[in-house]
Amino acid sequence: MLGDIQKGRIDMACGRFRMTADRARILTFTYPTQLEVNQVYLITNPQKSEDVGFLFRPFSTVVWFLLSITILIVSATFFVLRAVEFKSKEGLTAGIQNSISQVLLSTFNLEIRVKNKSTFFAFHLFSAIWLLAWFHVFVDLYTSELSGMMVVSDKKHMPFEDFYGMVENLRKGIYRLFTPSSDRLPECPREIPPSKCIAMFSEILSRHPPEYGDVTRLNELDFVSSQKVPLVGFGWYPAQRISSKFSIWTQELFHSNLVLIRDFPVCPAAYIVRPTFPYLDELNEMIIKVLPAFSAIDNHYTPAYPELSLFDVPSKSSFTLNQLSSIFVIHMLGTLIASLLLIAEILIAGFTNQKGSRKKGK
Repeated sequence: MLGDIQKGRIDMACGRFRMTADRARILTFTYPTQLEVNQVYLITNPQKSEDVGFLFRPFSTVVWFLLSITILIVSATFFVLRAVEFKSKEGLTAGIQNSISQVLLSTFNLEIRVKNKSTFFAFHLFSAIWLLAWFHVFVDLYTSELSGMMVVSDKKHMPFEDFYGMVENLRKGIYRLFTPSSDRLPECPREIPPSKCIAMFSEILSRHPPEYGDVTRLNELDFVSSQKVPLVGFGWYPAQRISSKFSIWTQELFHSNLVLIRDFPVCPAAYIVRPTFPYLDELNEMIIKVLPAFSAIDNHYTPAYPELSLFDVPSKSSFTLNQLSSIFVIHMLGTLIASLLLIAEILIAGFTNQKGSRKKGK
């Protein structure tokens, strides 16, 4: 299709096409549908399927231990704060009960219903930061099934983890490519030229012919069991749906044989037109008119279109930390600021009380 556009046989194509430097020189790419899109590989394990019990096993023992320690530290922090502010009103038992209640209620974003509520602004700021950090853990990990892609621990053993591992398995005949049609092949990383990519897959598929069909059939136990050689499918998925290296596809049921392996990002475009296309302005106006309709699409499945110009080529962020790490760095800085502010409030309150006591003594 890209060749037909280049040669002028057709004027325009609409779909997700990868933008590369070579293609950008001979074609006009407009309106990327979603910049954060990754190529994924889909494999299945007919001997063992994942079910709803997996909800309680996404973390390693070390991560569970660290989470438990974190909760205990936050509970102790709440207790110390209450002991400082309400030492004359609450005993040890009441202080422990109220601090645990505050941790649980703030964790689940419920109204704090304790007899003595803190008057320190920084205490409530600390609670809000803890709430955000906790929710990020569960939004990124536990609630990933809402997008149909349940997170799998990176320690889970996989037959391969990236494009080169998949190609090696295909070349050895350990896996066989599963594709919708003969003209649909996985994208190659940008360091592999398109001509070399096509030649590489042509060589592999001449020795090990692919299986044709819809990728969802990989979740059909009878179909997968009938294959002498395991199949591997591929596709493009928005990064919001696959926040981990490995995921279980649970879009319809909490019972799935289908595992997704996330690989490199691609930059897709919605429209490709030949450079001499005479109605580019009209096309631009038409696209702008229909863009608001995409804002109503559920972000779990097809994220809303970003605000884009017609000719700009999208660029990746230069931020060095990954998204999850940057989130928790921000939470940690917020917690530090809240703690310093809280210490200042406690010292000021203590100084004010001492000053008031001296005046009453006089």
